[in-house]
Amino acid sequence: MTSERPKNFLILKETGLLRYVLPEFERCFKTEQNHPYHVYNVGMHILETVSNVENSSVLRWTMLFHDIGKPVVKTTDQNGIDHFYGHPEESMHIAEKIMKRLKFDNKTINKILRLVKHHDRRIEPHYKSVRKAVSAVGKEIFLDLLKVQEADKKGQNPKFLDERLDALKKIREIFFNLEKEGQILSLKDLALNGDDLIAMGFEQSKEIGIILRELYNIVIDNPEMNTREKLIETVGNIKTKVIKHRN
Repeated sequence: MTSERPKNFLILKETGLLRYVLPEFERCFKTEQNHPYHVYNVGMHILETVSNVENSSVLRWTMLFHDIGKPVVKTTDQNGIDHFYGHPEESMHIAEKIMKRLKFDNKTINKILRLVKHHDRRIEPHYKSVRKAVSAVGKEIFLDLLKVQEADKKGQNPKFLDERLDALKKIREIFFNLEKEGQILSLKDLALNGDDLIAMGFEQSKEIGIILRELYNIVIDNPEMNTREKLIETVGNIKTKVIKHRN
C-alpha cells in the first residue's frame, strides 16, 4: 500500500486475482456513480484517492476502505442519480472484517475505522463547525481526517475541486488558530475535571463522565463558558438533569 504505484491494484483486477485477495474491493469496479460530484466508478475513485493521499500506511488503507461499502448501499432515485446513504458505516463494517482477516494490530484498526467513519463528515470553514468536528472526531486525528477528505475530493469531479480545496485550507487554518488561542478542542481542555467534581462532593461514578461531557458540549458552543467559575455554576443544573434522566 505504500508503494509509489498504488494503481498496480489494477493488475490484480485484470488478472482476476483481486477477487481472491480482496473480493470486497473487486466489486467496487462494477459499481457506477452517476452523480454530479463523481466521474469514476467506485473502484477507480478509490484508487485515485489512494494515489492522492500522503504515503502513509494508515492513510493509504483508509482511502482503500473509505468507500468500500458503497456497492452494498447504492440506490438510484427517480432522476437516475445514484446515492450511497450510510456508506461510511457499511465501509467501517467491511474494513474491520478485512483488517482482522489480514491480522492488523488493534491500534491501527481503531484509527483507520475512525477515519473511515468520519471521512464524509461535513465541516464548514467557520469556528463553531470546526470545534464541533474536532469534538466528534478527536483532536489527535483531525489533521489526518483533513488529509483523507482532501484525497477524497481529488478523486471526484475536478469541476468542484478548487472551491472544496479552498474550504479545507480554511478549515485547517481555523484548527491551528483554535490551538493557538487555547480554545477547547478536547475534554482535557475543560477548565473543570473529574477531580474537581469529586472535591465538590460528587461520588466517583459514570455520572462524572456524563457531567463532564455535558459541560464540554456547552463549551463547544460557547467557548467563553470555559472558566472554572462558570462551569461550577453550571454543574448544578446538569446534575439535576442527569438525576431526572436516571429516574
